[in-house]
Amino acid sequence: MPAVPETQTLAAAPPASGLAKFAKDSFAGTVGGIAVTMVGHPFDTVKVRLQTQPSANPIYSGAIDCVRKTLQWEGVGGLYKGVTSPLAGQMFFRATLFSAFGASKRWLGTNADGSTRALETLDFFKAGFITGAAAAFTEAPIDFYKSQIQVQILRSRADPTYKAAAGPRVNMRALPLIRCHQPYILDMPLFSSSSSTAPYTSVVDCVKATLRHSGAKGPFQGLSATLLRNAPANAIYLGSFEVLKQKAAAWKGCEVKDLSAPIVMAAGGTGGILYWLAIFPVDVIKSAMMTDSIDPAQRRYPSIPSTARSLWAEGGLARFYRGFSPCILRAAPANAVMLFTVDRMLHLLG
Repeated sequence: MPAVPETQTLAAAPPASGLAKFAKDSFAGTVGGIAVTMVGHPFDTVKVRLQTQPSANPIYSGAIDCVRKTLQWEGVGGLYKGVTSPLAGQMFFRATLFSAFGASKRWLGTNADGSTRALETLDFFKAGFITGAAAAFTEAPIDFYKSQIQVQILRSRADPTYKAAAGPRVNMRALPLIRCHQPYILDMPLFSSSSSTAPYTSVVDCVKATLRHSGAKGPFQGLSATLLRNAPANAIYLGSFEVLKQKAAAWKGCEVKDLSAPIVMAAGGTGGILYWLAIFPVDVIKSAMMTDSIDPAQRRYPSIPSTARSLWAEGGLARFYRGFSPCILRAAPANAVMLFTVDRMLHLLG
């Protein structure tokens, strides 16, 4: 009887270590973050400026007027005002966001005895909530410095002695002077060039000024509002993205990794829209707190409750939806590009 040839069994590849998974999530998130910044930052500039302009004597009549005047006064670079901060911070913020999301999903999918299980629909939303809370601590400083730089052009309208950090591209003679009839404008006290909170010529100058006034907690101005926004918003955002992909894969009869680009981008765009529909009023509160004076003694918006009351007094419910149009216009394309980029990078990295 002939000998039966011995069958060789190939050993399965060992599962990636936690550090390797973290590195993959971080790298994919960083690439996606750069993509979303380049696509979405002009929309964000318009949103922040509309949210923080004065209620009396507004500079811009709407989103289109804001774009037109920004291009007229500052050129294309004006739409990317403050972009240095989010670009430089992408490695930290997006690494936190997507590594936390990956780790949260793995934790929720691990039983007490160490075995794993498939995630249920609710688990994706739980993972998004955890992710949003963790990411707030890296996003808040980035958003704070970006917002401070973005609103300098508005401060220069309110106070002719204040020269915004817009560089040689800004034609100050072409800027209309706003006559301010109230002690506060742009949701913050007026500044003069001789003030201790003088204009910033760069993000570095802004960092130095905040550290000088408030020490290590300076960059976290508005952190409480960021936490209030991020946790529920990312539960909806990342949870809906994952669930929509799962549903689409079941409908198409394929694996999630085999979904076409348009389907993944549609899921990402939908997640982005749901994010902003859910929490936009909280984002308005956050913008007011982050663009407030860096000097604690001069702040008008020291807390979430006081900020909400002040904004309501300025314009009722409508005040909490200022800047909504550019935000929603940005939500679909920017998040479609970012989440598709992250999704594909993770599949390529294995």
